[in-house]
Amino acid sequence: MKLTKPLVAAVEGYAVGAGFVLSQSCDIVVAGDGAQFGYPEARIGVTGGGGTYIASRVPTKVAADLLLTGRFYTATRAREAGLVSEVVERGKALALARELADQIADNHGPSVRLLKALIDRETQTTTAESAQFLGLLKAHTSDSSRLQVSKGLKGLKGA
Repeated sequence: MKLTKPLVAAVEGYAVGAGFVLSQSCDIVVAGDGAQFGYPEARIGVTGGGGTYIASRVPTKVAADLLLTGRFYTATRAREAGLVSEVVERGKALALARELADQIADNHGPSVRLLKALIDRETQTTTAESAQFLGLLKAHTSDSSRLQVSKGLKGLKGA
């Protein structure tokens, strides 16, 4: 599905697993300074396939760090790594996200759509190709018994 309108996310708290993938599917991400970002599936022994999406959207070294270690990034570290557009004081992410969305809405619509298409062009192609590997990933991470002995999300700490 191709979206022609930019998506702006506001993150306060944890964006973990599918929530992290969802945040990274947005064009602009504003995070409160207490936000945490991560994909802990390697630690708990499962993957829903979001790793392929993340690997195609973020720099290779960042993807490897997040996906293979399962650790979390603070909002500041996520900004440094290019996962977040802006970090604001806790509780103010939604206000800035709305302000940015209003600024985008005030711009010339056809230009915004064209620019979004240009931005998405590379990542959407890569994402589609990466999704072909999902079956292979599921075959190697379907051991549900690991979930029973896993620490789950307890004990995971920010980077």
